Amino acid sequence: MREIKFRAWDRLRNRMSESFNLDCLHYGYFIDKEGTLEASTFYLCDCEIVQYTGLKSKNGKEIYEGDIIRWYPNSRAKSDVIIEWLRAGFGFGSWYDDDFPDTEKESIIIGNIYENPKLLKEIEG
Repeated sequence: MREIKFRAWDRLRNRMSESFNLDCLHYGYFIDKEGTLEASTFYLCDCEIVQYTGLKSKNGKEIYEGDIIRWYPNSRAKSDVIIEWLRAGFGFGSWYDDDFPDTEKESIIIGNIYENPKLLKEIEG
């Protein structure tokens, strides 16, 4: 069973937060790295909430929806892909949760679609 985790992209402040609380389904609070509640709040309509896939990259970093990974399907070729929700699970291209390649051996996270718009354009380009 995979761990259910989320992070939030704050569109107004252009930052990603791994720690936040939601209150009353309308707004939330960011929590800093020390676990202290920040003074600022955010409205959910100003954020993009993304989910952890349950997978990790080869350097142990958690892979979230919207992450851009460099995947090495074989030792010579590389492919940069965006992790997204496809039908009933996470995936990219024709790969889905249950048949993902071994991401812990074959991928690294090179960014995400929120903080790296140039990378996104290159992949979609």
